[in-house]
Amino acid sequence: MRQVGAPRVVYTAHGFHFHSRGRHPTNAAFRVLERIGGRWTDALIVINEEDERAAINHSIVAPDALVRMPGIGVDIEGCRARRADPEVIQKVRDELAIERGAPYFLVVAEFTRNKRHANVVRALAGLRASGREAHLVFAGFGAEESRVRQLAGSLSLSNRVHFLGYRRDVPALMTGASALVLASVREGLPRCVLEAMAIGTPVIGTRARGTTELLGDDCGFLVAIDDVGSLASAMAGVVDDPERALARARRAADRVREYGLGEVLRLHEELYGRLLGNTAIAAEARTGRRASA
Repeated sequence: MRQVGAPRVVYTAHGFHFHSRGRHPTNAAFRVLERIGGRWTDALIVINEEDERAAINHSIVAPDALVRMPGIGVDIEGCRARRADPEVIQKVRDELAIERGAPYFLVVAEFTRNKRHANVVRALAGLRASGREAHLVFAGFGAEESRVRQLAGSLSLSNRVHFLGYRRDVPALMTGASALVLASVREGLPRCVLEAMAIGTPVIGTRARGTTELLGDDCGFLVAIDDVGSLASAMAGVVDDPERALARARRAADRVREYGLGEVLRLHEELYGRLLGNTAIAAEARTGRRASA
């Protein structure tokens, strides 16, 4: 039994390291580690449906210690307020030498193998082979960047693929993009997708956990993981029918309200109040008084 006054432990899983595409030995090892950690965990917060099922099926923690929350919260109104006007978007295009009206796709992610930047470059090559011209913009940096640069050069796409590194104007990049693309193998509940949904930019994503949850029901375009042909087809669909893509973005803008920062803060206050035995804080959080104060 926990001693009176002992610290409470709250663990938020941003995507378990064991998953459906993981290797069996690796998955088994991570499941064991999660169960060991679960012995000292008073509340395990999961942020997507797949992790919630996994926590139950593999008995990571006791049922009453498992809490599902809608992500880590996104400032929806703040994102919408940061939408760029046409003049700002044109300045970005001029900086990157992207001609007026030409479609471009945006990837906001660290350069790791999990994010599959190379697959997006290959999809752009497929798009060009089909007679459609577009640009690809990468915001971020990481260990895989040099390899992806080499791939773009080998496919004669150096003038079409833009490596921007760290940027402070991601909302402007998102506003002007034909779509955000996230080709990951594994996700928790990707923040870049949530922000694109809030801004109103169409999203193409792989059927990774979290991404699938956000973009299902025609709130975006979902393709199989590591299926470059399907990714190229989705990009072609955005280029050919931008109005269809924007219609999905509008549905996504309605859905993203479920993941707003205010609700996530309220749920955390309620949880912490309960764990600390402070019924007043928990009750106020349930009614929303503290979150709205």
